[in-house]
Amino acid sequence: MRLLLLLCLLTGQLHLSTAQNATFDITAPGSSPELDAAMQFAADVWSDYLLSDVPVKVNVVFFPLGINQFLGLTVPNGRKDFPGAPQAGTWYPSCLANALAGEELNPGEADMDIIINTSHSWYLGIDGNPANNQFDFVSTFLHEMGHGLGIASLANAENFIGSFGAIEEGMFAPFTTSFPFPELGGLPGAYDRFLETSDGDLLTDPLLFANPSGELFGAFTGNAVYFNGPLGSQANNGGRPRIHAPGSFSFGSSITHLNESSFSTASGNGLMTPFSDLGEVEHEPGPIVLGMLQDLGWSVQLTKAGDRPAGRLPELRARPNPAQTSVHLDFTLPQAAEVSLIVRDVLGQTVDQRPLGRLAAGPQSVAIDHLEWPNGLYYLSLQWEGRQSTSTLAVQH
Repeated sequence: MRLLLLLCLLTGQLHLSTAQNATFDITAPGSSPELDAAMQFAADVWSDYLLSDVPVKVNVVFFPLGINQFLGLTVPNGRKDFPGAPQAGTWYPSCLANALAGEELNPGEADMDIIINTSHSWYLGIDGNPANNQFDFVSTFLHEMGHGLGIASLANAENFIGSFGAIEEGMFAPFTTSFPFPELGGLPGAYDRFLETSDGDLLTDPLLFANPSGELFGAFTGNAVYFNGPLGSQANNGGRPRIHAPGSFSFGSSITHLNESSFSTASGNGLMTPFSDLGEVEHEPGPIVLGMLQDLGWSVQLTKAGDRPAGRLPELRARPNPAQTSVHLDFTLPQAAEVSLIVRDVLGQTVDQRPLGRLAAGPQSVAIDHLEWPNGLYYLSLQWEGRQSTSTLAVQH
């Protein structure tokens, strides 16, 4: 038996950060020691990969909805159009906005509300060993947190008309958000900006798809939507990750997940698919989801902190961020090596590629002067001996 893992996204503002491992502040009234341990385990998994100076605030609600209802539902908070935002007129999950800004843009508000359906039989252990008649709580909580971190669409469809940014708080009834739900104003989310058809037509291009329109509905239900981010595609062996877009639109499921049949549990990339089996375990985001989060703007270390090999490049830090005319790249080499830099824009096009020479072991600070890249968000990839360290940089002349 498979049950739908619902997620929906609300949002709000942004900037850039390259800092410490992210921390998560979880508020969960009515929890238990076992639930607390499972939620913290899931948070630690995300913390291993994501970098942010601003704690991510998670509000959790436990509620019995019945066994025929979803396992979990997530509503992310968000921000848009703040100074240095990579794309104007675009909603970003507030935790990503805070990470990019390096400061809290939504004081006193949660970054995401997660509702857990307590009617189901949950396995609360952290060892990934549920019985075949139990749902693994850690897997579900990881999944829901993934939505709150940015794997979420503002797509909706009613009466054969598809839209972005037409979601209203009443659509989450009987629940209300713990933070003020914004007027989305018909604007897409950051995730939506990467969605396209099999022919490469961007769903957020108003010249191709009016918002709202029947054409968008056709795309949402055509089983041929893809995420065309450069790093998500790179992690998918160069192919665009396929998105869940079945013939019958389901709010909170369609468009906001990876395609179920494309990414099985065995693939290592099944965490953010829409369905979960009894006994199924997904305790890692997988490289495709991590690549997609990088495309959205997260700074990600691609190897877990506890498992990182000695030869792995540690965090790459760009300063200042945003940059105007020059930028310094700070990192530490564990050994002397030939190092090169590749810079890509949000469409995956290489805008700069240069050798940095043979650098000595130890702390390094490489200056790049006379920045001529246009205003926007860029992905920096520092490479040496087959390894890489990545970060994001906003340029704002």
